[in-house]
Amino acid sequence: MAIYPGIKGKVAIVTGAGKGIGREIALQFAENGAKVVVLGANQSSDVADVAKELVALGAEAISFKCDIADKAEVEQVVQEVLEKFGAIHILVNNAGVYPFAPLTMMPDEMWDKTMKVNLYGLFNMCKAVLPAMMEQKYGKIVNISSTSAMSGSPAMVAYSASKAGIVGFTRTLAVEVAPAGINVNAIAPGPTDSTPGAGIAAFGQERFDQIKNSVPLRRWAENSDQANVVVFLSSDESSYITGQTIIVDGGITSI
Repeated sequence: MAIYPGIKGKVAIVTGAGKGIGREIALQFAENGAKVVVLGANQSSDVADVAKELVALGAEAISFKCDIADKAEVEQVVQEVLEKFGAIHILVNNAGVYPFAPLTMMPDEMWDKTMKVNLYGLFNMCKAVLPAMMEQKYGKIVNISSTSAMSGSPAMVAYSASKAGIVGFTRTLAVEVAPAGINVNAIAPGPTDSTPGAGIAAFGQERFDQIKNSVPLRRWAENSDQANVVVFLSSDESSYITGQTIIVDGGITSI
């Protein structure tokens, strides 16, 4: 893991930080000396445990239960963060839902929930933090899209549509806020075994291995592969990069 001195002392919010990629992003921010705010959607979220883990590493960290699809909850959390730390420098929009259903069998509620969390949630978070970032003339926003935004996957039409929306959102918001010194970028993860063993449990060993062997680098990504790029995009070393979606997929979309 690279250390970026410019992140030290910065206030970073990470949504969906209770496990997987979000947890690893939070850990890397802590190891870089950031003050970390971890958000989770419900009471069963592990964000409180993640915050304790960050504190044990010597970081200043707090956790909140927050439904990012709920504008009022988002605004309340952001206000509390500003009251505690006085600033918000970094926002990582990692939270998302992953429904699986062919379009002809998809309940309307599934489509609505996917858009509310994956797009409205991102919209709510960005809209809430941007006034503070614009006032301080500094900010880093990193959105988590997916290679599903670029290539079709059966039974993932809602997820793919929402993640493609994130690419367009990122590109356009970057242009809007660039004059205020704010960078907005995204990453598009490919197959990532975000919880050890979860990939095999979800797909079965045969399909898991098929996916692995379809990746030119011949492995699933680890959480650190994704977090490394997010933290770089959150650092001052990426100050001339904005409006971009970095594909982190071991080369699978290059085939």
